Amino acid sequence: MSSIVGWLLFLALCAAIGMVVLRLRASRGPTLAQGPLADPDDLDRLGLSAARPATPHPSEVAAERAGAPVRRRNTDPMLPPVATPRPVESPRPGGVRLSDDAPWHGRAVPLLLGSLSAHTRGHVAVVRHADGVFEVLARTDGGPLTPVRRAPLHLDGPEHLGASDLNGLSVLVGGAAWVAPMGHYTVLVGGEGKALDPYLSLLADLTPGVERSRPASPDDPAEVAEPAREADAPAEAGDPAPTPVPRAALIGEEQDAAREAGR
Repeated sequence: MSSIVGWLLFLALCAAIGMVVLRLRASRGPTLAQGPLADPDDLDRLGLSAARPATPHPSEVAAERAGAPVRRRNTDPMLPPVATPRPVESPRPGGVRLSDDAPWHGRAVPLLLGSLSAHTRGHVAVVRHADGVFEVLARTDGGPLTPVRRAPLHLDGPEHLGASDLNGLSVLVGGAAWVAPMGHYTVLVGGEGKALDPYLSLLADLTPGVERSRPASPDDPAEVAEPAREADAPAEAGDPAPTPVPRAALIGEEQDAAREAGR
């Protein structure tokens, strides 16, 4: 009987000791296990690699050696490199190329030449003869402004010349063209040569040092009134009254003769 009581007392003592130990551990909190994970710099256990300094690009190294300024790339590993957009050159209005020696400034003449090219469905060029060559001051086909060696064109007015008559100038307009003198300049217009006078008159007004009289038109009341005033003027005694011919009729006859001759 005494042995049984002794065992019960021993078990009660062990249980009390166990409860005390558990309470002490709970009051102290969890303890970190000593091992590889206790090192905060050990990233291999977590599947991560250590940070490495970024190596410069070979082009940056070469630029530094040459003493040129170096533009650092974006080295943020979380962001992709940003591509620098290429600068886009804005074309001239109307797609017209102008020489540095051209007498025009601003956008008016390029837009006018581009409109004339669209109206006639052909290319337009403005040249000037000097020292045995034609200087190309403007062209609408985007070609080079290379001078063309050729003898000067002797024109009394606008004429339609074939590619063989233009020689090297035909390259500027792609073949035959209407050629109109304008002071020291010459305008070549390819395609359909219809209703060129308004464009050429406006171009002459915008060109310094060029004077161009406005051509006659049957729709112009000033031109129609001029023959009427001449017809109403009293004739001198013994002279037959002359019948004036309208200027528009004379121009029409010259144009018909030029078409028949293939000019």
